[in-house]
Amino acid sequence: MNKVVIDCVVFSYCDGNLEVLLVKEDRSCGAPKWGLISKSFQKDLDSQYLAMELLNTFNIYDPIFFKQLKAFENRDSIIPNNIFHIVYYAIIDRDKYRINFTLNLPIQRWIKIKDVPELIQDHNAILDLSLAHLSVFLHQAPMFNNL
Repeated sequence: MNKVVIDCVVFSYCDGNLEVLLVKEDRSCGAPKWGLISKSFQKDLDSQYLAMELLNTFNIYDPIFFKQLKAFENRDSIIPNNIFHIVYYAIIDRDKYRINFTLNLPIQRWIKIKDVPELIQDHNAILDLSLAHLSVFLHQAPMFNNL
């Protein structure tokens, strides 16, 4: 396994709406599209460490909740090396978050769940799976019962 791809779904609750943090991906061949926070790594490090490093890049340091959702190996015959995907999701306190507007990061926006556009690659499926798990978590966590 030469490459690990970490996808992070970041949720927040603001003004009565559940929102997800999306990034606008630059595409040299076509219009830019929205996607989840994602990065590929070559290193053999702990996946939770890599996911937290990725979140830290976007100024997310203290998630209220952070969990690995899924891990799977992509064995695509077109791609010469196997790629291992690991998906995490997090809930953050919006008051503690400030968008990082550095030049080397993509454009970031909070999007209401009901307004999420078509995302890149399999990110819509990952978001749907995260929402299903989030729903179960919210019903089981007493601190979120009044949302």
